[in-house]
Amino acid sequence: MKAQNAIVNYLVIFLNLTSSPHKYLTRLGTPYGGWWIPRHVIDNKVSSRFALSIGIGYDVSFDKEILECGFHVLALDPIAECVAFASKELAGFTGLYLENLGLATHSGQERFYAPKSALHDSWSSTNSQLTGFEKSILFEVISLADLLAKYQSNILGSWTMLKMDIEGAERVVIPTLCDLEYSFDYVAIEMDFLSLIPFLHVKTRFKRVKEARELLRKMDSRGYKLIKHENFNYFWSVA
Repeated sequence: MKAQNAIVNYLVIFLNLTSSPHKYLTRLGTPYGGWWIPRHVIDNKVSSRFALSIGIGYDVSFDKEILECGFHVLALDPIAECVAFASKELAGFTGLYLENLGLATHSGQERFYAPKSALHDSWSSTNSQLTGFEKSILFEVISLADLLAKYQSNILGSWTMLKMDIEGAERVVIPTLCDLEYSFDYVAIEMDFLSLIPFLHVKTRFKRVKEARELLRKMDSRGYKLIKHENFNYFWSVA
């Protein structure tokens, strides 16, 4: 599986990775839930910082560390229990905003499909784990454009980061990100739709790689330059 993932990643980033500035990035959070972020932003060289943390699950280690660094954080999750967990774990931070919402291409409701394991929180609107309709649930969702409009006063004048871990829905949300007039300073997205592909489904794997490369080209044309990847987590900075 590791070799398969490495090949997929190489095919996705080939001729797309503009640089690899490891010395300019630092990793915050646990090995499972951590993300890379520009070091100068953490070192308090940017006065006002706002992060949209989309898809928090039960690991808010990254959110906690950037809150401790002076960030304001808007954290979203469609699962009420995950939001309650974040509220408890991050209690006391004045710069925290929590929303019991999923991210979608529209605002309203979206059907999410259960993960294969009842112990996991990885519900997916794109049914990334191919589970049955009978276990699906309608969750409240919001579009990225409506979310930005709602928190416009918080974002105005701030250095902004968008972090998305939305279990496969990134494949439909990334185009809406590129259609926005607003540009984030830094974007971190887990490309979940590239994982969980059965080993023998070679045609599906190459189809997903092609789709990922098209999304990267769309991001690049919008001014987002790919600067790093870690497994299926990809990181962009505004050119």
